[in-house]
Amino acid sequence: MGLVATNVAAYGMQMISPQFTRFCMRVGSAVADGEYWRLLTAAFLHGNILHCGINMLALYSVGPAVEGTLGGNRFLAVYLGSAVGGNVLSCMLGSGFSSSMGSSGALYGIFAGYLVSRFINRRAVPISQAEMISIGTTVAINFALMTAFSGAFDQWAHLGGFLTGAALTALITPRYRRRW
Repeated sequence: MGLVATNVAAYGMQMISPQFTRFCMRVGSAVADGEYWRLLTAAFLHGNILHCGINMLALYSVGPAVEGTLGGNRFLAVYLGSAVGGNVLSCMLGSGFSSSMGSSGALYGIFAGYLVSRFINRRAVPISQAEMISIGTTVAINFALMTAFSGAFDQWAHLGGFLTGAALTALITPRYRRRW
């Protein structure tokens, strides 16, 4: 999966060059000064190997199902759009001097995208109860952990990614018709 490789390569660059991290991480005041690339590049950085590993495990586990539902180009659009949308909301509602990194906003966006796409096409492609419970449980556990350890997570980026992913998917998801 290309996104996993890109994230891992970016983490490798972070280990080689601390300047790479400083140049790419989301810093609210830098974005306000016009460094808009940080809204996207921060989604490919991670704070440590565990942070990167957990996010890549989630992407590797859920990504193929979402990509299969949306198609490759739509999946990429939702992933990248959710990364930017999450960071925009974080800049708007977080502290102006806050900084963050990680792909969680993008991941929340693809979780939301999967739910929205499956809901839109529920008559043509029925959703199993186990499938809904699985994705719902994943999102609920992540939100619970985020709340429990609120100082370690950028809640606005997660929420912004989720909302952006839902909205983008509602606009671009393929509509299937049931065949009898």
